[in-house]
Amino acid sequence: YYVPGGTISPHCVFRLAWDEERGAGMEEGWFGEQNRPGSDDSHLNDPRGVAVDAKGRVYVCDRGNGRIMIMSSEGRKIETIPVEHPEQIAVHPRTGGIYVLSRQPPPSALAKDKLPMSMEEYKAWKAREKARKARRAPAAPTRLIRLPAWGADRSEKPVVLEADIDLMALDPESNPPRVWATIKGQLTSILDEGGALRPETSIEPGKGLLHPGCVAGDPDRNRVLVYDYGVGGKVLSLKLAGGDPLVLL
Repeated sequence: YYVPGGTISPHCVFRLAWDEERGAGMEEGWFGEQNRPGSDDSHLNDPRGVAVDAKGRVYVCDRGNGRIMIMSSEGRKIETIPVEHPEQIAVHPRTGGIYVLSRQPPPSALAKDKLPMSMEEYKAWKAREKARKARRAPAAPTRLIRLPAWGADRSEKPVVLEADIDLMALDPESNPPRVWATIKGQLTSILDEGGALRPETSIEPGKGLLHPGCVAGDPDRNRVLVYDYGVGGKVLSLKLAGGDPLVLL
């Protein structure tokens, strides 16, 4: 949830079925305590990206605690992996390799505890804020990190690429594995060569959506409507089959 001056995080992960109706339980947090951050094995602090592997294990970027939390499909903690500023994550369905985008949040995007708070909780929050401001360090570089699969030899060093990445997506069909990322406005292919992550092909801006936002399906008209911030806040109509693939409404 974004509000001016900062981000309010419920500090938990929610799980719901595609056909689940409101009131059926999806409003309750699945892991973590809603609106209450923590650093133990049952709490999260400003969770971000979520991924699931082929065995149903759930991986959460617990950004405020600087770790990846790995849980069973029943919500029991399996392991934690220390990662600084984890924001986005993907797990390869075949190799189990873990891909993490590490990006330091700007001060205006730091999560704040959600009200209401007791006086004791408020004082604890103020103390955490004071300590955070005192240790504020220069901005860390944004990094794409490839970690070994869960259960693999942890002595294997992570593979790291420093790049100004905004978004990342794993291509599970590519062999060797490939990550698609937006770097300085360009869509870039990053090849996982085992010992290195190598940026490969880039697609120049203007050949696709610049900054897509809200998406809505319109099956009766065989199209998808996308609100694109990158073209001045216009609504784009994308044909699903036949006709002009991109129409500005």
